[in-house]
Amino acid sequence: MKSFSATLIVLGILFYVACNIEGDLPSMSAETLRSTHARDAWRRTVQGWENTTEWEQVPIIAPEWAHLGAIHPALVAALQVLISLGALLAWAPSSAASIAKQQ
Repeated sequence: MKSFSATLIVLGILFYVACNIEGDLPSMSAETLRSTHARDAWRRTVQGWENTTEWEQVPIIAPEWAHLGAIHPALVAALQVLISLGALLAWAPSSAASIAKQQ
C-alpha cells in the first residue's frame, strides 16, 4: 500500500507540473518569413509561372478561444494511468489478495 501511495504522490506531482507547463514554440519573425518568401516566390501553376507576392493574401486570424481546447499530452497520460490503476484496484480479485498473504 505504501508503494501505491508513493505512486499516487508522484503522479500527482507530474499532473501538477503538466498542467502548469507553458510551451513557447520557436517561431520565425515576419521579416524572416518575408525574406525567405521573396527569394522563392515563383510557383508553377496551371496558368504558368506566377510570382506569389502578387497573389491576394487573406490574413489568417485565430479566434481568441482557440487555445482553450489544447490539453497537454502528459495530462492525458497521467489521467489514463490513474484511471487504469483505479480500475485494477477496484476490480482486483479477492483470491489474489489471499494468495499474496499466504506467501
